[in-house]
Amino acid sequence: MKTNIFFQGLSEEIPAYKPKTVYLAGKITGLPRWWVVAKFVFFDLYLTFRGYQVYNPATMISKKTEYCEAMAICIKNLSLCEYVYFQPDWWISIGARIEFEVAAKAGKTLLNHSYKTRGIFEFMQKEIWL
Repeated sequence: MKTNIFFQGLSEEIPAYKPKTVYLAGKITGLPRWWVVAKFVFFDLYLTFRGYQVYNPATMISKKTEYCEAMAICIKNLSLCEYVYFQPDWWISIGARIEFEVAAKAGKTLLNHSYKTRGIFEFMQKEIWL
């Protein structure tokens, strides 16, 4: 049987589509729960409609979880993602600053929507502005 030249060299199996994974970072501690959920869901939808699979700590971690345990869960989930999206208020959050340091050291692609924090990202090699 003669193989069509167009299909030569292609494997029989088509790889499954794998969405880009992104971790949401932003201020949580000290804010009212309704505000945290609202802003995290907003950015979750914003990124989902742009084709990302979003890891949203506001919906994944219980309100009753201790801070250190919550940060451990966040860092673990951050490490599983290709991208980290920093909300405009990330720089006033100690936890999000820790996530920034971990993401930068791990070579994650950092995403940001805020014009106020662009100067911080200028030194990063991998930068994408949405």
